Order: sequence, then C-alpha cells, then structure tokens
Amino acid sequence: MAGKRFIEQSVRCVSASGDVRAFEFHWTKHWEQFGGAAAETGASLLELDAQWRPLSYAIFRGARGVRHLKIAGGQIEATLSDDSIHNIALEAAPDLVFQRDLAEQLAIYLAATKPNVPTTLKALDPDTLKLEEFTVIPEPDGWYSCSLKFALRIGADNQLSEMRFEGGGRLFEETAPSLHAVPLPALRAPREHVLPDLTGVQREEVIIDGDDTRLGAQILKPAGDAGISAVCLFLQGSGALDRHGQSEIFDTGQQKLMGSIVSAAGIALVSLDTRGTGRSGFGRIDTDPFQTRVADARSAMTWLQEANEFGSIPIGVIGHSLGAIAALSLLSGPTWGHVRAAALLACPARGLGRIVSEQMSKSSRSRFADRQEVLAQQRQALAEWLRKLRDPRRQRSQAELLASNLDSLLQPDVLRLVPKRMISTVHCPLLIAQGQADPQVSAARDAIPLFDAATGPAELRLAKGLDHFFGFGGRSPESLSREGGRFIAGVAHWLRDQLQERAAQ
Repeated sequence: MAGKRFIEQSVRCVSASGDVRAFEFHWTKHWEQFGGAAAETGASLLELDAQWRPLSYAIFRGARGVRHLKIAGGQIEATLSDDSIHNIALEAAPDLVFQRDLAEQLAIYLAATKPNVPTTLKALDPDTLKLEEFTVIPEPDGWYSCSLKFALRIGADNQLSEMRFEGGGRLFEETAPSLHAVPLPALRAPREHVLPDLTGVQREEVIIDGDDTRLGAQILKPAGDAGISAVCLFLQGSGALDRHGQSEIFDTGQQKLMGSIVSAAGIALVSLDTRGTGRSGFGRIDTDPFQTRVADARSAMTWLQEANEFGSIPIGVIGHSLGAIAALSLLSGPTWGHVRAAALLACPARGLGRIVSEQMSKSSRSRFADRQEVLAQQRQALAEWLRKLRDPRRQRSQAELLASNLDSLLQPDVLRLVPKRMISTVHCPLLIAQGQADPQVSAARDAIPLFDAATGPAELRLAKGLDHFFGFGGRSPESLSREGGRFIAGVAHWLRDQLQERAAQ
C-alpha cells in the first residue's frame, strides 16, 4: 500500500427550497498512513434542480482552477481562482457534475433517479470543464457498475454505502485506482463537541435564515424561573468556530465565557455557527468573508427583533476579537439604532494587516530560529501576499485563500480593516475590555487608542494577567479562569445596567 491513498467522503443536504436542492460535500484524501504527504481536505457546494440536474457548483477548498460554475443547459459561466469569468458552450447539458475523488455526487443522482436499465450519463468535470460520457448499469442488491471501471452500492437509506474498483479505473487517478475496495460509512452528521456544564444556564438550539443559507445558532438563557434582563448577540472571533466557540483543533472557552455572562446578569445570549461549521451552510462563494460575517450578524439581529420569546427586552451586542470588529461594522449603520449598548472584547485598533504581519514574523522567529531559509521564504511569501492586497487592480479571491494554509485572518477584506477608524461611526454606549497579557491584541497599542477614537459614550476596562480569551481558553489554568470569570461578570453587569437604563428612557 506504500504510496497509495484512501479517501473519506461525507455529504449533507443543507437546503431544499422550492425546486432547488443544495448539498455540501466534504472529503479528506489520506496519504499519511502510507508514508505519503499530510492529509488534504476539501469541500464543495452543489445545487440541483427538480430533475436532479446541476445548476451551480462551488469549490471551497482544494480548488485548483475553477471555484464557481453556473450551469444553464449547455452553457456554463466559470469563475476561476484568479476571479476571471469565462462563458463556455458545451455540446450538451450535463446530467451531473462529477469531480474525481467525490463519488457521493453520482450516488445522489442514482439514489434519486434509480435507473433500472443501462443509462448513459454526461458528467461535467470541474477540473477540465469538459463533458465525459459514461454508462451506468444496474445490478442486484443496489449495486451500479460504471464504465469508468468502478461500481457503487446505494443502501436502503438511499446513501452511498460501498464501492469497488477494477484495475485501470479513473475515478481517483488518471491511470489506476487508489485501492480496490473502500467501505464507506453512512452519512456522518456534523461533528458536535462535548460541551461544559453551565450552572444555572439553559441551552436551546435554533436555526436562523441567512441571506443565502441557513445558520446554526444557540440561545443561552437563565434556567428555571429566573427572568431575562436583556438579550445580546455574541459575535465570535476568527477561525472556523461553531456556535459553542469550538473548532476541530481548539476550544476557545467561549461557551464558558458566555455562560458567565448569562449567570452573572441574567442576559440571554445568541451565538452562531461560522459558515461551514456546525449546522451552518457555506452559502455563496462569491462574497467577501468578512462582509458575510456581518450579513449573518444582521440576519441574527433581525431574527432577535422578531422573536416572540424576547418581546420588548432591550438588545445589545458583544463581540470578541474579529467578532468585535464585525460588531463595529454592524453598528455603524443607522439601521441598528435600536441596539442600546455593546461590549468589545479584545478588539484591535490597528490595521489588521499590520497585526497579522507582526504575529507571523514573531511566530516564524520562534519556530524556525535554526532554519533561516524557511524563515526567509515565509517572510518573502507574506510580503508578496501583502503587496498583492495593496494592488487596486487585483480582485479579491476567497477561494484562493481557502485553498491555502493561511489563517482565516489573511483575507483581503479583513486585512484592510482599521477598527479605530470604524469606531467613530458608532454612537451607542461601548465598553472596551482588554486583557493585559494578551499576546495578540495590545492594551497600549489597541485598547487605549480605540477608546480614544470613540466619539460616543465609552468606557475602558483593562484586566491584569488575562489573555486573549480572558482565561477561558482550553489550556488556561483554573486560577486564570476564576479571575476571568470575575472580570467578565463585571462586563455583564455593565451591559445589563446600560441596556435597562436606556430601555427605560
């Protein structure tokens, strides 16, 4: 098996409105167990019409050239990773989009149409933008053999359950199959993490309609008969964080932090799954990631206003790190004058391009101190990336970033943000809270200048010894968590008082 690979695949339906169905696909190509390179991950979104034929296809990670296809009969509009758009005429309308390494797409088509005679299909290959004809032949026990020298089985639950390959097949490789038998698990639900117990806090899961996809969300509120003093939208920081503040590799501790706010001041909190995590879909790919965050926040605020559960309870906003910048963007427009107060936790003031450049340089010095050639390469790559961002002729490309190993902060629209300029347009009362042991956001260079730039009522609170996550991060010692709990309780009391005072005016 040396040099061979195997591939995990999963799929979930994320929306089915009217005649359009949308499916997310996730895959991981494994080489590492056989002496190869590290695993590669990818994701895509496929929209199908009422006849289960493709309408659009977007690649979010693992894209080599194409990042978005719009399909109308035999015409396709292809957006490439450099943002150039090309209109291409095909000789016929495709029956499906069939990306190699992703047999789940064919399985959806077969499960829906269930052909009982040999059927010739035309598949659009998103890598080559060409149609490929192949024949599918039904066999007993749910099996379908394919002229591309593989077969797949649709189980009783209409999910892809098993595959087999013949030598020389071209599903995963141009010349030979990756392996000769791949058992595939049933559809996997989105990963859910083990959550901490929050004393005196009740959790409720909800779905909120976003502009172009559904958003997973949670409500945290006082348990039992305890009343709700106010309700706040909690906007999290950068990264692929679910509504509980957890990612695949790190627990930010935001669930405990949010629980502290609820229990300390009786404030109900609403938090969202970042797109592509938890129960949130990816949505459209041709939008700026930061503006998408802000749009999702607007959708959540609209939902809060219309929720019967909260009635006339005053509304506030809490943002952490990048979420605090999203809060500034959200509150800068006149539409959100009903928001009575906001708390900005670990909010930068400087331009994010400058902060990220400093952080990457610092990280490089510590990790590659004895490998100067690697350090030089990384600095050169970062300098080139920032140069491209400053080029006004260069269009923004989300897919290019998602296909790379760069952190989510390295998004063109984010790097251009300067929060201390944004805060002058926000007029509701603001609390700026900052840990003085934060290695990412500085009290002297960020929190204090941000406070000085505020034109409306503002208060600054600095916490000695607390880090970027205010002691709630997954690796924080218990003593730091206790100190963070006391500090965040003070933030909660300030919010409650401000919101209730202004609601009474």
